[in-house]
Amino acid sequence: MSEFSKFISPMTVQGLRGRKLVMPSFNTDKTDNQIMMLYGLHSSIERMQGIIENIADEGTVTVPDIPGFGGMQSLYSIGIKPTADALAENIYHFIKQHYGTTKFKAVGMSYGFVILTHLLQNHPELKKQMTLVVSLAGLTDQDEFIVSKFKYISWVGILKIFNGKYRSWIFKNVFLRPFILKTIYRVQAANHPKFKDADKKELNKRLDYEVYLWQANEPRTYTLATLDVLQLKTPHIVIDVPLLHVSIDSDQYVDHKLVVANLKQIYTSVSETQAHMPNHAPTVISSKKDAAPFIPLKARQMLSS
Repeated sequence: MSEFSKFISPMTVQGLRGRKLVMPSFNTDKTDNQIMMLYGLHSSIERMQGIIENIADEGTVTVPDIPGFGGMQSLYSIGIKPTADALAENIYHFIKQHYGTTKFKAVGMSYGFVILTHLLQNHPELKKQMTLVVSLAGLTDQDEFIVSKFKYISWVGILKIFNGKYRSWIFKNVFLRPFILKTIYRVQAANHPKFKDADKKELNKRLDYEVYLWQANEPRTYTLATLDVLQLKTPHIVIDVPLLHVSIDSDQYVDHKLVVANLKQIYTSVSETQAHMPNHAPTVISSKKDAAPFIPLKARQMLSS
């Protein structure tokens, strides 16, 4: 068992089997400072290791699996459509189960932040318990995407094609085979932000991890959630919890100035800091050192206070 994996244990929420990570703070003076993190799309607890270890400098970090991601059973298996509201409700059950009434801070990575926002809008009573929200490259609206119109329409069209019970089965059993995935990525590698800086050995490691991530995500949930993000329209229901937004200065997907403007229509207290990183998210095998810029000084200070 690796040093990281020993902090991961089974959990059951709403009858769904998954896992949670509880990593005590590396700083013994901050062990009681509780921080929950939600990862984003195409992710898992293991993919977030570098970021989690940086957050653990500031407090004890808990990361629950999200239904349909990281290997956790999908909400579809209990007859619930996995919208952002439904996923947020699952996290609400997790909070009541894991934290009780204990106060904690929350970090949401990309789609994880979308879930946190829906959670707080649907359960405003949590403002007494969740003392801070940190958005890592989070977003609120489809208009914040900066990809070309052609690419955006193509993504939406492809997802709609595979958004269904039987069509997602075809997606999984045809397009998500390791050989097909690796071939597609190799063709794009020279210009793909996840791979263009990798030598041959590093490229193979990243390709293997991408295959693992695709296999760990339940395809039907993934297609619906990604489609929901691309067509995102967060309601302007006010949230009275302090928010720190961490923008990525070289984000290839999102206009963070527009994100911040929209966040100020939702959260009553919004501050911002910037992460100097080349991508929207870390590479799939980022070390603690590689991922450190994603948690800039201001975020560390607010998480530890």
